[in-house]
Amino acid sequence: PAGENVSTLVSLFAAITSVLGFLIVFRTHTAYSRYWEGITLLRTARGEWFNAYSSLLSFCTTTPEMFDQVETFQHRLARFMSILN
Repeated sequence: PAGENVSTLVSLFAAITSVLGFLIVFRTHTAYSRYWEGITLLRTARGEWFNAYSSLLSFCTTTPEMFDQVETFQHRLARFMSILN
């Protein structure tokens, strides 16, 4: 009778340990997947910001009369875009 109790406790401990191990692995995998999804979305957003910045710079006028205004705009735009990174 005493041996049966020990055997039952060992079996119960093994079952609980197996379930707990499965839950830890499942949660870790889910967290890892969410992390990489977030990193991927951030990289996509950064690429979009770079494309927007490049487009805004490429459409600036090159007339000499507006050089100072264009340069001021480009510097401000660079500062604002750097905040996003």
